[in-house]
Amino acid sequence: MMFFQQTLIRLKERYPLLIGLSLVFFLGVLFYANQPDLPLSLLAVFYLTAALVITYLPKRLDYATALVILIFGGFSAIVSPIMDVPDENAHYARSSLLAEGQLNLNNDQNKVLVSEDVQAVIDQSGQPYLGNPNNHEHGEGMISFPSVLMTNVYYNFGYLPQATGLIVGEWLGLGVLKTYLLGRLMTVLAYGVLVFIAVRLAGSLGELVAVAALLPMNIFLSGSFSQDPVFMGVLLIVTALFFSMLTKEKAVGLADITLYTVLCLMLVTLKLPYILFIGLPFFLPTKRFKNLTTFQVWLVKFSSVLTVLLVAIVWYKLSGQIKPPTFQTEEFLRQVDPGKQLGAVLQTPHLYLIAIMRNVGGHLLTADSVNTFGWLTYGLGPMASMMLVFLFSVILNNANRVTVSKWVKLGLFLVFAAIASGISFALLLSWTPVGSYNILGVQGRYFIGLYPLILLFFASNNKAFARCQGFLKEHQVISISIYFLVLLLLATTLRYYA
Repeated sequence: MMFFQQTLIRLKERYPLLIGLSLVFFLGVLFYANQPDLPLSLLAVFYLTAALVITYLPKRLDYATALVILIFGGFSAIVSPIMDVPDENAHYARSSLLAEGQLNLNNDQNKVLVSEDVQAVIDQSGQPYLGNPNNHEHGEGMISFPSVLMTNVYYNFGYLPQATGLIVGEWLGLGVLKTYLLGRLMTVLAYGVLVFIAVRLAGSLGELVAVAALLPMNIFLSGSFSQDPVFMGVLLIVTALFFSMLTKEKAVGLADITLYTVLCLMLVTLKLPYILFIGLPFFLPTKRFKNLTTFQVWLVKFSSVLTVLLVAIVWYKLSGQIKPPTFQTEEFLRQVDPGKQLGAVLQTPHLYLIAIMRNVGGHLLTADSVNTFGWLTYGLGPMASMMLVFLFSVILNNANRVTVSKWVKLGLFLVFAAIASGISFALLLSWTPVGSYNILGVQGRYFIGLYPLILLFFASNNKAFARCQGFLKEHQVISISIYFLVLLLLATTLRYYA
């Protein structure tokens, strides 16, 4: 009886959110359905699950965020077609190598051997997992797979969950495809745990971390063999630690900076441009540190930055010794030459600066870019624009929640501007024909780790909208995030299962 009464109370409190879910679900089916034959059973499962989660969402933000990741990331891992994430074939092969106990790559392509299970799964690329009858038994042979060398810039940290899933799946005697799915689900679990830690560490700014963690692209990637979920989870913990340094009552200690530096060292081997996060503590006021003189504070800051940069240089040199195969199947790739492109940049730097700014702005200011899934083949379409409205509402909901100095504000801007520009510049050199001002190869997901900093930048010191602070409750923010995850599932399901 008590459970029934509590359910009625929750339904009375949250019926506007359930009405909103129904509207979003209807629009999603309307926009994404290509034919009248709909997978009604799957749609019913998605709708009922979303309604139950919204109704019984835990009160604590960290638990609520982790729960949503596990449920909707799990759904995404199941309904996303085999090898549906860009370069997932190479990431899967790398996970298989790690599961076999091979810790290092080799330039001798004849020695780059992976389990024949890898090819068995890749042969099913693009096929839905659900209803797939091709659950082969594990093979004992090995095959050459040079494409795995494309993962040379990442170390094994990013593949531990996936490899664990493969090891457990084979130990349990599951077929090849079921083992593949278990690897995906283990990645979802790892991402959920990392985000749980991040949201808890972020304190009063946990909502910003939670919203970024629940962006559809992050949930889509979490259900794959990509190293991005581990990278994103570690990056969110780094972000949360910085948020904690800004807001917690206790002064920043040496242990805080040491932990922050160690995690930035992990970023070196997960996604190199994001090591610039090590610059954020550089902008913390000296008074935020305890038991340290001004000289000692600056010594700690410089030591942290130099340590990370030194390790980054060493890693860049080491990873560069592995030469991935070149696939020049596209005509434009034959016109790519980093050396000549750098010369062109030096001749007309102002034109290329404009090109970089246009590229960064185009990806950050258009929600469609960061909501394109698969091998850039489908996305949220007309519903993606609502993401910008939601993110703006999150900024208003946290307006003036924290006040930072102009120096910190400058640091936030410089770090995310430098990372975004660096990503575009790298693709300008490595993926864009010489002399072209149209930068190719940049995807919106490359910038997704910057969203918490961008949200904080616009929310902090925002006295103009301070009255809006808290106009949405935490469970309402998470519920609206669920709307977009439902759209992700609908876009995928109605494309491949209708």
